[in-house]
Amino acid sequence: LIVMLPLAALYFTHPGAGIESQHDPVNLVFSILLLPYPVHPILGVAWTLVHEVLFYLLFGLIIAAGRRALWILPGWGALILLLALLAGPLPFPFDILLNPFNLEFLLGISAALWLKYGRVPAPAAVALAGAAAFLSAMAMGAYIVPTPLLARTVFGLSSAAYVAGIVELERTSGLSIPRPFLLIGAASY
Repeated sequence: LIVMLPLAALYFTHPGAGIESQHDPVNLVFSILLLPYPVHPILGVAWTLVHEVLFYLLFGLIIAAGRRALWILPGWGALILLLALLAGPLPFPFDILLNPFNLEFLLGISAALWLKYGRVPAPAAVALAGAAAFLSAMAMGAYIVPTPLLARTVFGLSSAAYVAGIVELERTSGLSIPRPFLLIGAASY
């Protein structure tokens, strides 16, 4: 909001600045609330937060509904996978609700369940492999991850492996994450 509101003020006071959707008052409301809208938020990089808010809303609904609603998460993941493999581009709002980016949240839940109910074998190797896979995918770009589904799978699995390995190291070997890194991580929330 600290960046988006002054940016919105600029767009609304200078009609020649930005693109047409950044002058849309309805987009301003959706941008402030970080809710899905057919165009990117006024602050373009906030599109990732739209997916995050969507996930937290869904997760909150599942918490409110109780355990019987847990099937929604694997069902959501399966539907995303199926449509990514079989369908072309989806219309709004399905392009956001069923976007492969949302698989990364489900992979994060999988890592949390792995850590809750099991142990990560060779956690240093798992963390290193996750970091190496992530960095390799970043370096290779479209050559290694040519489709959105493959990109989300590679980045999501490598991130989940890294986090699972580091958390296991933290809880079993006394690894201590330096306070500045913890603050940076907490700052995203």
